[in-house]
This record gives sequence, structure tokens and C-alpha cells, in this order.
Amino acid sequence: MANAPGYTVWGVVNADASIQPGSSTNFTVESSQPGVYTINFDPPFTAPPAIVGTQCQYDKPGAPINESTKDGLVFPQVTANSATVETGNSLSTWVPRTFSFVAMGAMNA
Repeated sequence: MANAPGYTVWGVVNADASIQPGSSTNFTVESSQPGVYTINFDPPFTAPPAIVGTQCQYDKPGAPINESTKDGLVFPQVTANSATVETGNSLSTWVPRTFSFVAMGAMNA
């Protein structure tokens, strides 16, 4: 079976769900509640993509670095059309945080 053409979506999303300049332009983001975001892929993938991400203090170098190694994010639901992102603190509480992500998968030719 031949591989479908590859498709990549990447970005840095601020805690308020705004998208940082330099991100790809093929997605939108909305926040349904503090610390919960939906990334909408446009156009969608043909199947759920592989996706990775991390919390970050994008474009804010130097001290203080407030994140704990226990802070994190998860993608509890990923479909061809969207991904749900939850960001949280070291107490496992949803907290709005800036994060970066890369999603890669196949798209229709």
C-alpha cells in the first residue's frame, strides 16, 4: 500500500487560545473552559494524526520559569478533524497555559 501525501500542522497557542505568529495557518483554536482547548484542522486529515505537544513560555526568555516538570498537557481525543487539548498544573487541575504542538498525518491527494 502506498503512503498518502504527508500533512503537517504546527503552532504555538497562547493561554487565551490566540495563535502565535509563525504557526501554520491550517488550524483554528477555541477554548470551551479554562485549560481545555479544541484545535480544528483545516483541511482535515484523512485519519487521526500523530500529535505531540508541550507547555511553554513562548517568547518569554529568562526568569522566572514557573512551570513544574509535573505541569503538562494531554490530547484525550484526536480525530481527523480536531484534537482536544487539556493543560494543567502540578496538582492535575486544568489551568490555561501556553502550549506548542505538531500534528502529522495523511491527507487526500
